[in-house]
Amino acid sequence: MIRALLRFAERLGTRTEDGSINIPPLTHQVISEYVGTSREIITFQMNQLRQKGFLRYSRKGIQVYSDALKEHLQAQTRQAVDWARARDERSIGAGDSSALG
Repeated sequence: MIRALLRFAERLGTRTEDGSINIPPLTHQVISEYVGTSREIITFQMNQLRQKGFLRYSRKGIQVYSDALKEHLQAQTRQAVDWARARDERSIGAGDSSALG
């Protein structure tokens, strides 16, 4: 979903003075159909991102702080990669050869 918001910001957005990018209003349903998930999951994730200050939204549009959102996405990706490596190392250490691929 974060990648979709960043893509919308690049293609449809207008940069503002504070560095954010304004995207025309999109419903959570439209975003969910684009991403391929449920509206409820989009609503939950959008609320999480709003609470963390990565975006603001209303009926007038979505305001994305794309630089901060990109950093957040990179941090999540690093965390997922680190978790997978640790899991694989534990599996290999336990003699599970299926973790090798």
